[in-house]
Amino acid sequence: MSTSAFTHFVFVDFENVPDVDLALMRGLPVHISLLVGRNQKKLDTSFSFQMHEYADQVRPIAVGAAGPNALDLTLAYYLGATAKDRRESQFYIVSKDKDFDALVGHLLSQKVSISRHDAIATLPFLTRSTKKSLSKAPFPNKPAISAKPTGPTKSSTSAKDCSPAERLERLIIQLQSGPGPNRPKKRATLVHHIASFHANTLTSDQVEKIVAALEKRGVIRIDAKGKVSYSMASVRPES
Repeated sequence: MSTSAFTHFVFVDFENVPDVDLALMRGLPVHISLLVGRNQKKLDTSFSFQMHEYADQVRPIAVGAAGPNALDLTLAYYLGATAKDRRESQFYIVSKDKDFDALVGHLLSQKVSISRHDAIATLPFLTRSTKKSLSKAPFPNKPAISAKPTGPTKSSTSAKDCSPAERLERLIIQLQSGPGPNRPKKRATLVHHIASFHANTLTSDQVEKIVAALEKRGVIRIDAKGKVSYSMASVRPES
Protein backbone atom coordinates (compact mmCIF):
# COMPACT_ATOMS: atom_id res chain seq x y z
CA MET A 1 0.00 0.00 0.00
CA SER A 2 1.40 3.40 -0.97
CA THR A 3 2.05 5.88 1.84
CA SER A 4 -0.16 8.34 -0.09
CA ALA A 5 -3.12 6.30 1.15
CA PHE A 6 -2.42 7.21 4.78
CA THR A 7 -3.41 10.43 6.54
CA HIS A 8 -2.42 9.56 10.12
CA PHE A 9 1.14 8.55 11.03
CA VAL A 10 1.82 7.04 14.46
CA PHE A 11 5.33 6.55 15.89
CA VAL A 12 5.40 4.13 18.80
CA ASP A 13 8.15 3.96 21.41
CA PHE A 14 7.64 0.19 21.74
CA GLU A 15 10.28 -0.03 24.43
CA ASN A 16 8.32 2.44 26.56
CA VAL A 17 4.81 1.31 25.52
CA PRO A 18 4.92 -2.44 24.74
CA ASP A 19 1.13 -2.88 24.97
CA VAL A 20 0.00 -2.23 21.39
CA ASP A 21 -3.25 -3.47 19.82
CA LEU A 22 -2.94 -3.12 16.05
CA ALA A 23 -6.58 -4.14 15.59
CA LEU A 24 -7.56 -0.61 16.64
CA MET A 25 -6.32 0.54 13.22
CA ARG A 26 -8.56 -1.77 11.21
CA GLY A 27 -10.17 0.04 8.28
CA LEU A 28 -8.51 3.39 9.10
CA PRO A 29 -5.96 5.29 6.97
CA VAL A 30 -3.30 4.92 9.68
CA HIS A 31 0.36 3.94 9.36
CA ILE A 32 2.41 2.87 12.39
CA SER A 33 6.18 3.03 12.78
CA LEU A 34 7.12 0.69 15.63
CA LEU A 35 10.48 1.55 17.20
CA VAL A 36 11.84 -1.66 18.76
CA GLY A 37 14.63 -1.36 21.32
CA ARG A 38 17.86 -3.30 21.11
CA ASN A 39 17.05 -5.35 24.20
CA GLN A 40 13.60 -6.39 22.97
CA LYS A 41 14.62 -9.78 21.63
CA LYS A 42 11.22 -11.49 21.52
CA LEU A 43 7.68 -10.50 20.58
CA ASP A 44 4.50 -12.00 21.99
CA THR A 45 3.12 -14.70 19.67
CA SER A 46 -0.30 -13.05 19.26
CA PHE A 47 1.34 -9.71 18.49
CA SER A 48 3.54 -11.38 15.88
CA PHE A 49 0.38 -12.63 14.16
CA GLN A 50 -1.01 -9.10 14.28
CA MET A 51 2.18 -7.77 12.71
CA HIS A 52 1.67 -10.16 9.82
CA GLU A 53 -2.04 -9.33 9.45
CA TYR A 54 -1.41 -5.57 9.37
CA ALA A 55 1.88 -5.71 7.47
CA ASP A 56 0.75 -3.02 5.03
CA GLN A 57 0.10 -0.58 7.90
CA VAL A 58 3.05 -1.30 10.20
CA ARG A 59 6.75 -0.61 9.74
CA PRO A 60 8.94 -2.21 12.45
CA ILE A 61 12.18 -0.30 12.99
CA ALA A 62 14.93 -2.06 14.93
CA VAL A 63 17.06 0.34 16.97
CA GLY A 64 20.46 -1.35 16.93
CA ALA A 65 22.31 1.20 19.03
CA ALA A 66 22.42 1.13 22.81
CA GLY A 67 22.09 4.10 25.14
CA PRO A 68 19.35 5.97 27.05
CA ASN A 69 18.41 8.20 24.07
CA ALA A 70 19.09 5.86 21.16
CA LEU A 71 15.46 5.00 20.53
CA ASP A 72 14.24 8.58 21.06
CA LEU A 73 16.67 10.00 18.53
CA THR A 74 15.87 7.29 16.01
CA LEU A 75 12.15 7.94 16.38
CA ALA A 76 12.74 11.67 15.91
CA TYR A 77 14.66 10.98 12.69
CA TYR A 78 11.92 8.86 11.10
CA LEU A 79 9.21 11.24 12.26
CA GLY A 80 11.02 14.23 10.79
CA ALA A 81 11.67 12.46 7.49
CA THR A 82 8.00 11.56 7.14
CA ALA A 83 6.71 14.98 8.21
CA LYS A 84 8.95 16.66 5.63
CA ASP A 85 7.11 14.90 2.79
CA ARG A 86 3.64 14.67 4.37
CA ARG A 87 3.05 18.02 6.08
CA GLU A 88 -0.68 17.82 5.41
CA SER A 89 -0.97 14.64 7.50
CA GLN A 90 -1.56 14.14 11.23
CA PHE A 91 1.31 12.83 13.38
CA TYR A 92 1.31 11.16 16.78
CA ILE A 93 4.00 9.93 19.17
CA VAL A 94 2.97 7.11 21.49
CA SER A 95 5.27 7.15 24.51
CA LYS A 96 5.07 7.92 28.21
CA ASP A 97 8.40 9.73 27.93
CA LYS A 98 7.65 13.44 28.37
CA ASP A 99 11.02 14.34 26.86
CA PHE A 100 9.25 14.07 23.49
CA ASP A 101 7.16 17.12 24.41
CA ALA A 102 10.00 19.44 23.39
CA LEU A 103 10.02 17.87 19.93
CA VAL A 104 6.23 18.12 19.74
CA GLY A 105 6.36 21.81 20.68
CA HIS A 106 8.98 22.56 18.03
CA LEU A 107 7.06 20.76 15.27
CA LEU A 108 3.87 22.57 16.24
CA SER A 109 5.73 25.86 15.82
CA GLN A 110 6.59 24.66 12.30
CA LYS A 111 2.89 24.14 11.53
CA VAL A 112 3.10 20.34 11.80
CA SER A 113 0.00 18.76 13.37
CA ILE A 114 1.38 16.47 16.07
CA SER A 115 0.66 15.30 19.61
CA ARG A 116 2.05 12.84 22.15
CA HIS A 117 -0.04 10.12 23.80
CA ASP A 118 0.65 7.62 26.58
CA ALA A 119 -1.09 4.72 24.83
CA ILE A 120 -2.43 3.65 21.43
CA ALA A 121 -5.99 3.57 22.78
CA THR A 122 -5.86 7.30 23.65
CA LEU A 123 -5.26 8.45 20.06
CA PRO A 124 -7.91 11.08 19.27
CA PHE A 125 -9.15 9.57 16.01
CA LEU A 126 -10.42 6.48 17.84
CA THR A 127 -13.96 6.87 19.22
CA ARG A 128 -14.74 5.60 22.69
CA SER A 129 -17.19 3.06 21.25
CA THR A 130 -14.49 1.69 18.94
CA LYS A 131 -11.98 1.39 21.79
CA LYS A 132 -14.53 -0.38 23.99
CA SER A 133 -15.70 -2.86 21.37
CA LEU A 134 -12.20 -3.73 20.20
CA SER A 135 -10.88 -4.16 23.72
CA LYS A 136 -13.50 -6.86 24.26
CA ALA A 137 -12.70 -8.72 21.05
CA PRO A 138 -10.25 -11.58 21.82
CA PHE A 139 -7.41 -12.00 19.32
CA PRO A 140 -7.45 -13.26 16.61
CA ASN A 141 -11.21 -12.68 16.12
CA LYS A 142 -11.90 -9.61 14.01
CA PRO A 143 -13.87 -6.80 15.65
CA ALA A 144 -17.34 -6.12 14.35
CA ILE A 145 -16.60 -2.86 12.56
CA SER A 146 -16.75 -2.25 8.85
CA ALA A 147 -13.51 -1.87 6.92
CA LYS A 148 -15.31 0.11 4.22
CA PRO A 149 -17.51 2.79 5.81
CA THR A 150 -19.69 4.53 3.24
CA GLY A 151 -21.75 6.80 5.46
CA PRO A 152 -22.83 7.42 9.04
CA THR A 153 -22.51 4.09 10.87
CA LYS A 154 -23.58 2.93 14.28
CA SER A 155 -20.23 4.00 15.75
CA SER A 156 -20.43 7.41 14.11
CA THR A 157 -24.01 8.08 15.23
CA SER A 158 -22.80 7.56 18.79
CA ALA A 159 -20.31 10.36 18.22
CA LYS A 160 -22.32 12.51 20.64
CA ASP A 161 -20.66 10.46 23.40
CA CYS A 162 -17.21 11.73 22.34
CA SER A 163 -15.46 15.05 22.80
CA PRO A 164 -15.76 17.64 19.97
CA ALA A 165 -12.13 16.97 18.97
CA GLU A 166 -12.75 13.22 18.79
CA ARG A 167 -15.93 13.75 16.77
CA LEU A 168 -14.08 15.92 14.26
CA GLU A 169 -11.26 13.39 13.90
CA ARG A 170 -13.77 10.57 13.37
CA LEU A 171 -15.66 12.58 10.77
CA ILE A 172 -12.42 13.35 8.90
CA ILE A 173 -11.45 9.68 8.88
CA GLN A 174 -14.89 8.72 7.59
CA LEU A 175 -14.70 11.26 4.75
CA GLN A 176 -11.15 10.16 3.92
CA SER A 177 -11.93 6.45 4.10
CA GLY A 178 -15.26 6.36 2.28
CA PRO A 179 -15.39 5.53 -1.45
CA GLY A 180 -15.29 8.69 -3.57
CA PRO A 181 -18.71 8.25 -5.25
CA ASN A 182 -20.47 8.15 -1.87
CA ARG A 183 -18.87 11.30 -0.45
CA PRO A 184 -20.93 14.51 -0.53
CA LYS A 185 -20.34 16.41 -3.78
CA LYS A 186 -22.31 19.55 -2.92
CA ARG A 187 -22.06 21.85 0.08
CA ALA A 188 -25.72 21.32 0.99
CA THR A 189 -25.22 17.56 0.90
CA LEU A 190 -22.12 17.86 3.07
CA VAL A 191 -24.03 19.93 5.62
CA HIS A 192 -26.73 17.26 5.77
CA HIS A 193 -24.07 14.53 6.07
CA ILE A 194 -22.41 16.30 9.01
CA ALA A 195 -25.75 16.78 10.75
CA SER A 196 -26.60 13.09 10.27
CA PHE A 197 -23.16 12.04 11.50
CA HIS A 198 -23.89 13.88 14.75
CA ALA A 199 -27.38 12.34 14.99
CA ASN A 200 -28.97 15.72 14.17
CA THR A 201 -27.97 17.11 17.58
CA LEU A 202 -26.12 20.20 16.29
CA THR A 203 -27.36 23.68 15.51
CA SER A 204 -26.82 25.10 12.03
CA ASP A 205 -24.07 27.35 13.41
CA GLN A 206 -22.25 24.35 14.87
CA VAL A 207 -22.46 22.51 11.55
CA GLU A 208 -21.05 25.56 9.74
CA LYS A 209 -18.12 25.67 12.15
CA ILE A 210 -17.34 22.05 11.32
CA VAL A 211 -17.45 22.83 7.59
CA ALA A 212 -15.02 25.67 8.20
CA ALA A 213 -12.75 23.37 10.24
CA LEU A 214 -12.70 20.80 7.42
CA GLU A 215 -11.69 23.51 4.96
CA LYS A 216 -9.01 24.84 7.31
CA ARG A 217 -7.56 21.34 7.76
CA GLY A 218 -7.41 20.92 3.98
CA VAL A 219 -9.75 17.93 4.01
CA ILE A 220 -12.17 19.63 1.60
CA ARG A 221 -12.40 22.56 -0.79
CA ILE A 222 -15.66 24.27 -1.73
CA ASP A 223 -15.78 26.38 -4.87
CA ALA A 224 -18.02 29.37 -5.59
CA LYS A 225 -20.75 27.11 -6.94
CA GLY A 226 -20.83 24.99 -3.79
CA LYS A 227 -19.03 22.00 -5.32
CA VAL A 228 -17.04 19.97 -2.77
CA SER A 229 -13.69 18.42 -3.67
CA TYR A 230 -11.36 16.36 -1.49
CA SER A 231 -7.59 16.47 -1.12
CA MET A 232 -5.52 13.69 -2.65
CA ALA A 233 -4.79 12.44 0.86
CA SER A 234 -8.52 11.73 1.19
CA VAL A 235 -8.52 9.00 -1.47
CA ARG A 236 -9.31 5.65 0.08
CA PRO A 237 -6.56 3.03 -0.31
CA GLU A 238 -7.38 0.11 -2.59
CA SER A 239 -8.01 -3.06 -0.63
